[in-house]
Amino acid sequence: MAARVLKQPSLLLAALVLAGLALRLWYIAFNQIEPGYSPTDDGDYYRRALRFTLTGQYIDDHWFIRSPLHVLMFAGLLRLSIVLGTIDGVLLIRAVQIGMSLLAVLLVYDSTRRLFDGRAGLVTAGILALWFPFVELPIHLFSEPLFSTS
Repeated sequence: MAARVLKQPSLLLAALVLAGLALRLWYIAFNQIEPGYSPTDDGDYYRRALRFTLTGQYIDDHWFIRSPLHVLMFAGLLRLSIVLGTIDGVLLIRAVQIGMSLLAVLLVYDSTRRLFDGRAGLVTAGILALWFPFVELPIHLFSEPLFSTS
């Protein structure tokens, strides 16, 4: 049975991606962290992106370096939510980050398969799809590791 599954890794990979999507949606359903009220890094990212969206100003503290492209992507998604008027900006950011995390599963599978073999690719894809730190990562705005894997 296991040998048959490994001969068709695309089915197992699709199952891993769907399981990863289900876990991320499950986690987002009960963990409603609102970054606008957060004194942590999530709140800082959100306030920087919202300030840039509404005023066009990007203010950096120079002592607390944030990656500007990260904030600019958030600002672009917040702007899109304002233009559309019916989509919550934070939900849109989380949806894009979930998409990026699931894309990372496929990219890591392919690169590991090329470097080692198909089994190693499936193991690393499984880790990215199912391991809790990677499941919770797209929910938070402080998610630089997500951007470095995608």
